[in-house]
Amino acid sequence: MKQYQIVELLVDLNPVIKKGMIGVILEIWNNENFEAEFLDYEGFNYTYNGNATFPLNIKDVRLL
Repeated sequence: MKQYQIVELLVDLNPVIKKGMIGVILEIWNNENFEAEFLDYEGFNYTYNGNATFPLNIKDVRLL
């Protein structure tokens, strides 16, 4: 796992960010946890409850 690596989401995070979506790692906190963002086809961030980045665990994604 490295900063700016592309990931595929393996779980639904919320009603907007769903399994199968493609995101990018922005910040790595440790070997298992990081923060990522998800963009639509026009390059705009998906947001949910005012957040545009989301905390994830390595088990929640497939590294691409």
